[in-house]
Amino acid sequence: MARPALDRVRKKELRAEFEKEVMAAFANFGPDFDKSALMRKYTAAGLNTSSLYRWFDAIKSSGAPGRAFAEKVRDNVRERSQASQEPAVAIGADIVAELPVVPDPDEIVGLGVGKIVDQMQMCMNVARRILKHSFHDDGKPRNAKLALSASEHLRRSVDTMAGLYEMMIAYQQVETFHKTIFEVIRDVDPIVAETILGRLRQLNATQRGGAG
Repeated sequence: MARPALDRVRKKELRAEFEKEVMAAFANFGPDFDKSALMRKYTAAGLNTSSLYRWFDAIKSSGAPGRAFAEKVRDNVRERSQASQEPAVAIGADIVAELPVVPDPDEIVGLGVGKIVDQMQMCMNVARRILKHSFHDDGKPRNAKLALSASEHLRRSVDTMAGLYEMMIAYQQVETFHKTIFEVIRDVDPIVAETILGRLRQLNATQRGGAG
């Protein structure tokens, strides 16, 4: 059974609601948010898909989302300036908080990295002793199977240690990267810093599945 056509008043109301939600999505998730869920919602309400896309494109091309974002940035800077003599410092801290974080190696392994290294060294020492025992003093194999097993255990231990060190280096590099960004942001215009923060928040919201 065909759905009854919307009357002009209801269509106008739905268009206003749609445009309001589109503007809110632009503000929260940026210009490239996934609009599929929004389109489904208003198609189910009885609006024509082609009309929805036409209204959406009109909003996007009008520049209204960009102007609204810029106004929000200015408002945030004014609020920060009233609350602090160094608004860029506060913005820099918020920007670093929005950046991707590499977990602390201690959190990943569940133990202190130092303890893990000690245990791995112990395993490697045991493997070396077993490997040495698997050969006679003249270098001839006493137990070839044992030698191969100890060699493989030693290789795996070395791989694990290498992976752990790579993890530690990556963590230190990200920490340095975040510190550098914070130091640079402190010296830029607060409007620029707040704009960067706003876009990072939009990006993070989108990656968490915003709009949908």
